[in-house]
Amino acid sequence: MKSEVVSLKVKKVVSNSIRLVTTLVFLPILFCVIFIGYNMNYNDAFKPKVVLGTWTMSAIALVGVILFITASFFIKEKQFRKTENRIINVIIVTYFVVGYFINCMVAREIAFCLPWDIMVVQGHAADFAKGIPMGYEYYYSMYPNNVPITYLLGRFYRVAMNHQEYQVTPAYIYMQLNCLFYSLAGIFSCLSVKKLTRRVLPVVAIIFTYTILVWGSGWKIAPYTDSFAIVFPIVSVYLYLCAMETEENKAWKRGIFVLSSLLISGIGGFVKPNLYIVTIALIIMEGLHFIISIKKYWKMFLIDLSFLALLFVGTEIELKCMMQEIQLVYNPEISYDYNHYLMMGLNEETTGGYNSEDVGMIGQYQTSKQERIRAERQIIVERLKEKGFIGTIYFYLRKLTMTFNEGTFGWSCEVWPIDYYPEELASNTRVTDLLREIYWFGKYSEIYDTICQIVWLFAILGIPGVVLLRKKDEPVTFLCTCLLGIVLYQMLFEARARYLFSFLPILLFIAACGLHEYANWIKGHWKHRAIIDEDKLENIHTES
Repeated sequence: MKSEVVSLKVKKVVSNSIRLVTTLVFLPILFCVIFIGYNMNYNDAFKPKVVLGTWTMSAIALVGVILFITASFFIKEKQFRKTENRIINVIIVTYFVVGYFINCMVAREIAFCLPWDIMVVQGHAADFAKGIPMGYEYYYSMYPNNVPITYLLGRFYRVAMNHQEYQVTPAYIYMQLNCLFYSLAGIFSCLSVKKLTRRVLPVVAIIFTYTILVWGSGWKIAPYTDSFAIVFPIVSVYLYLCAMETEENKAWKRGIFVLSSLLISGIGGFVKPNLYIVTIALIIMEGLHFIISIKKYWKMFLIDLSFLALLFVGTEIELKCMMQEIQLVYNPEISYDYNHYLMMGLNEETTGGYNSEDVGMIGQYQTSKQERIRAERQIIVERLKEKGFIGTIYFYLRKLTMTFNEGTFGWSCEVWPIDYYPEELASNTRVTDLLREIYWFGKYSEIYDTICQIVWLFAILGIPGVVLLRKKDEPVTFLCTCLLGIVLYQMLFEARARYLFSFLPILLFIAACGLHEYANWIKGHWKHRAIIDEDKLENIHTES
């Protein structure tokens, strides 16, 4: 009995500590985004291109939050029954299936080739599909994490080449896959919100924000890790929520959900390494279970660690197999590791973003990776000393404001048309002209950017509310751990708004839950005041 009490206390302390740290880290970012916005001193290249001021957009977003809370007073929601739950599931799936076809149509109309890594990856994927050996390509030796996406895109391209539907351009299959992953991620976002809140209004909130920020994003035409990996984190989170809901006497069922969650997060990390943040959050939660009840969970925790080890070994073997199949001559001496991204994350020129001078160091150290790592670590120390303790904190705050203050997640800042797809791909109608005025940086592009910024501010205002989910300690601890990992990654390593896009379904999920809890807290406080007032009135009548 005493051990159970101690375990519960440990669980509560750890849970509250994670919530507290997450809140303390995130609130300064929220304050800067809402009140300072693009007036913050960070790299001008990453500032949103909008037609309204920061305070005006924040005020509109705040009105949206107030409307959501007001609506909760008029909509008397009850927990779903089985039949209602199934109907809502059908509505969600239908909405995102229809949306998939609409998104594919929009992608056809606005498609153009994008620059930098996307162009490199897409070009080599097409060569692989046609059977052209890659040979020595320094880009993939520097960034071996891009081998899986190139291999997968090449496989899809080869399938498209053999189908009549893709006669105009086989690359259209990339856009269809992006749209498919967006719809799948949307479905699991809604299911996650519904599972945690058991209410309709938060589901409506996430559908609204997801439609504008993910479906409405131009990234659907970008065949790269930021968009292709979007489905993995939210599916992994959903599966772990299922594990948390599993009854204690069904350990085998919980184990299946946990291992499935680890598998999906691991695959996501294989495609885009920063998605291992979710994997780390899963292990932290499982480790917490192990610490609280060693006798009960030691077997499962051992299985989790063993499965994770096999997963990492398997991905390394698979990576080497992919390199052999695409016939890549790989030079490990010029590959970048975490030291490089830590160093670049401290550069002042781009406020911790991509810096060509830092990347150019590779020219000096092509034969000795260890020497380059020593040089990178020395630069890290020098940059930290130059900034000082307070200066480093302020730098990280500016960097995180830059990262979280862009509602198109890099589309309006990092993209420009480098080449165009064949005209036959689009319908070349008024719809085409209208969509290209939005996504090709025409006369409506800044209006589109402003709408995205307002909706993102509306969402980000809801994120702190998740700590109010007192009745859902374990899920909230998990979500806070994921959020903290996302923030710390963006803070420490090379970062920009584009790197948030893969995590956007999770962030919108947290935001919808937070908005729901704001409404619950206000309604609970309102009812409490009403009860007190009734008691006072009854006492007055009694005395009289």
